[in-house]
Amino acid sequence: MLPPRRVIVLGWAGCVAGLGACFDPDHLPAMAFDVVATEAWQDGATRPTPAVAGEVRLVVTNNLDDTVSVVSWNALQRGGDGAEVARFPVGLVPLEREGPHHVDVDDDGRFAFVGISNFVPAGGSGPHGLHGTGSADGRVLRVDLDTQQTVAAVRVDKNPGDVRLSPNGTTIAVTHFDLLKVADAAANDVFVGADVDARIAFLDPITMQRQRLLPVCPAPHGMAFGNDGRLLVTSCLSDEAAIVDVAAALAGSDAATLVRRVTLLDAPGTAQHPNCSPYAVTMTADDSTAWISCYASGDLVAVDTATATRGRTLALPGLAVFGDVSDAGDRLAIATQDTDGIVVFDVTGPGELALISFFSLSADICPLPHTVRFLDDDDALAVVCEGNKRDPGAVVALDADSGAVLGRVVVGRFPDDIAVQVKP
Repeated sequence: MLPPRRVIVLGWAGCVAGLGACFDPDHLPAMAFDVVATEAWQDGATRPTPAVAGEVRLVVTNNLDDTVSVVSWNALQRGGDGAEVARFPVGLVPLEREGPHHVDVDDDGRFAFVGISNFVPAGGSGPHGLHGTGSADGRVLRVDLDTQQTVAAVRVDKNPGDVRLSPNGTTIAVTHFDLLKVADAAANDVFVGADVDARIAFLDPITMQRQRLLPVCPAPHGMAFGNDGRLLVTSCLSDEAAIVDVAAALAGSDAATLVRRVTLLDAPGTAQHPNCSPYAVTMTADDSTAWISCYASGDLVAVDTATATRGRTLALPGLAVFGDVSDAGDRLAIATQDTDGIVVFDVTGPGELALISFFSLSADICPLPHTVRFLDDDDALAVVCEGNKRDPGAVVALDADSGAVLGRVVVGRFPDDIAVQVKP
């Protein structure tokens, strides 16, 4: 016969029957929700040799396996053998999928800033849901690329989208692609306003303290700074773009004066049902035009940053994703999906584009290109290839004039962004 089970009953006064213990529920210790980066899990793996002065490396976030890949640009251009010099884990909780999503690197080439989105494909709903639907707050990590250790972390809003360091190096901006907020508002028959709009977080890259959390628009995702860091343009899921006065925002100006929203279509949809589905932003070299990538329609829409008006719209051969402008300012490259490839335009005319070429990328080379960067004095392109979002993706080097493949290297699963590390 089994012995009788001992039942412990918690009474209303906080006493545990059978244990003789009581507590006062009004004097419980405060719960701490912040994670101290130095107390987070560290893997202890052997570190590769840090980059030397003048060496160019590519830093890539691998969303599905919680890692960052470091790729030697020189080795990639020579074919790609041995180009991935490191792949290390990032995140604060090793037993959970945290979805590192987008990355930038400081001008000294020492620190990377990685967004933790809690985006887990096939994860369903909850704290680690699909892209934009996680209910847990995100984080931004400051990672030492020499030691590959996380040295600081700051909590931001749910579903971080893009992470960008201002050109003057003084501010990190983080968008929040918060589809959960959009859906929750719609469930209450609210489709515009504060209950729908997500915020951009502005952070100090040295102290990793929040400088300001600014409401902007529904589910902002991609963004681009102006050259002096005073201007920022972000995509908004509501078929809009938002132009943000960063300098005034950090000076404490009233939020109502800081954001100018621009409708991108004659017949726009809503954040719940967008027709364009704005996804990424590429700024011209003179800051005059922000080109907004539409992921649903494949359009590329010009926004005049001075007048906050919509300009020309072009239809791309595929769904528009992230792009880059050449250092010389004369070419714009945009990655496209569905019809996988890189579109290259001449942008020497203000607000105008002239097609130069389309480099088609085959499934064995680069399925689902997600972003592209000009390198080597604009002679080459680095492309991040998502792959099938289950198996390892890749980074590819292309000749910028002919589109010829110079090299390819396999990285982690579902890579989604690229930053350039150059040690001065």
